Amino acid sequence: MRNHAIDGIGDRAALMDRKADLFERIAASEPGNAEYADVARGARLQADEANGRLP
Repeated sequence: MRNHAIDGIGDRAALMDRKADLFERIAASEPGNAEYADVARGARLQADEANGRLP
């Protein structure tokens, strides 16, 4: 995995989006796992905040 901070590519918002997407896919693969769903929701909230999508 590349270190975006060292490589100087991408930005925090894009990284947070990718992270949220990954956690959402993991949660979707385990629909009965409340902990996975909570982590995915938290990651999406952080990504939305980083992208200025929250009020």
